[in-house]
Amino acid sequence: MKQLFSINESVIRQAQNYPEGNGIFTITSIITKQEYEDLYPSPFGWRHQDEIYYGLEGFSVEVGKHAPPLICHHTAQGNLRKRHERGEFSFDQLINTLKVPQKVN
Repeated sequence: MKQLFSINESVIRQAQNYPEGNGIFTITSIITKQEYEDLYPSPFGWRHQDEIYYGLEGFSVEVGKHAPPLICHHTAQGNLRKRHERGEFSFDQLINTLKVPQKVN
């Protein structure tokens, strides 16, 4: 799996599992599947699916039914979306500029 995000990039976490951790975050670290499994072992030998995991600034969720609870500070690449920067024009302004005929020299 190809790494899609980089450190210090602003991303949107949009996950079905543990949706209480969804929001906008900055990536602080990148780890492999093996490093993730060492940090957050799964019960019954289950394997995690994603190959790349990201540490997010200020992110944490309580996972599993462990006693004491396991606090996770990383999320799978599949839970993240690109966060696009706001453009110079609003959508309506952009459409209006595209409708204006351009003079050809």
